[in-house]
Amino acid sequence: MRILKSSKKIKIWFFAVSIFFVCLGVFISVVVVQSPKTYIQVKEKFVHRKIASATVESLLDENMPYDLTGFSDSELAVRTKIRIAQRAEFSVAESEDGARETLLLLPDFQIQNRDGKNVSVCEVLPFVQVVLEADGASWNGDPVRLVVASHCRAENMEGVKDVQQGKIKIFLGLEKLKNKSEVKGLTWFVREIQLYSHGNNADRLKINSYEILKIRGQDLSVKADF
Repeated sequence: MRILKSSKKIKIWFFAVSIFFVCLGVFISVVVVQSPKTYIQVKEKFVHRKIASATVESLLDENMPYDLTGFSDSELAVRTKIRIAQRAEFSVAESEDGARETLLLLPDFQIQNRDGKNVSVCEVLPFVQVVLEADGASWNGDPVRLVVASHCRAENMEGVKDVQQGKIKIFLGLEKLKNKSEVKGLTWFVREIQLYSHGNNADRLKINSYEILKIRGQDLSVKADF
């Protein structure tokens, strides 16, 4: 009886092993057959990303013009970011009483509104927000940040009549900070710039510090020297 039981166990063991190898063979065949397809799909995605990146790289050397109409939404998003990053600059305004105030100047540019009319970007995106971060300063372990919100208004600088040279002025208010003695001499980096509208169908154009660095080759910053 023991011999019969042992033979039955051996047969069951061989049967289980054979089923395992059959399943393993099917699994291997499926992987071998599908792997080339998977590889091709991954390779195609990589190629598309590389082409898209190359397109952006090629645009970095262009001097983005005032007129940015006639582009697709995706290309327009890239071109507007490049124009902003290329031409953004800091300036200092001085009032009649001699008070100085730091401001960020963004370039105006022309896009199409919902009706297809060519207008200043401020007519489509009437609000602007800038986020700055003080280098080397912290509050309770968090970086010191300043968020400045303003209306988007494009105007020509003094002595400049060309509308295509219009600037969007954003007064940062660094000189009016209550604890300005603590931030005096610090460098402030622009971490984010947003142009946006309100409402249910709100539009938004955002550029962050990583994109600014990629386009400009350096950070957009100003030293609080007051």
